[in-house]
Amino acid sequence: MRKYKDTDIEWLTDWVSRPQNGGDWTEGLPEDDMRGAMKLSLMALSMVAALLLATRGCAGLNSYWYEGYLPQAIETEELLFVEDSGGLREGCGAAIYKMNGLSLERIRTNGLDALRDAKQARRHKAREYSDWKETPYIEPKDEIVRNGWLTGMNEGCWECQDFCV
Repeated sequence: MRKYKDTDIEWLTDWVSRPQNGGDWTEGLPEDDMRGAMKLSLMALSMVAALLLATRGCAGLNSYWYEGYLPQAIETEELLFVEDSGGLREGCGAAIYKMNGLSLERIRTNGLDALRDAKQARRHKAREYSDWKETPYIEPKDEIVRNGWLTGMNEGCWECQDFCV
């Protein structure tokens, strides 16, 4: 005769409350209860795996999203850094990519002329770029005050010491 019913999980509370002295965790459990414990363990592992997969998928989507802001003239080799933060009303983020050899060589050879026609973002059709400027580019004081969000120099968005040299 079994001590526990199929619907009871008293065996779990009994098992959790007993002293764990390094012995076999299935010790003293009837065979049906061991199967239930294995099912419970499998469900817990499945949930952890699903959470990890979702987290990894979000990171990949983040990279894809930011890469879409780059023009076609800039080909990337790998993602070096991506981070963002936000709330219901606003958010900000940054991504740093390593350019591939061909794009880098073209820019080194031709300078900013290599980006002269790079005005349209890859996957964000509403995003168009004005003329490219060499960095570091320091905007005049009046422009920073008037246009802080667009320059990325607004308080609370990105602290440059995190990733600037």
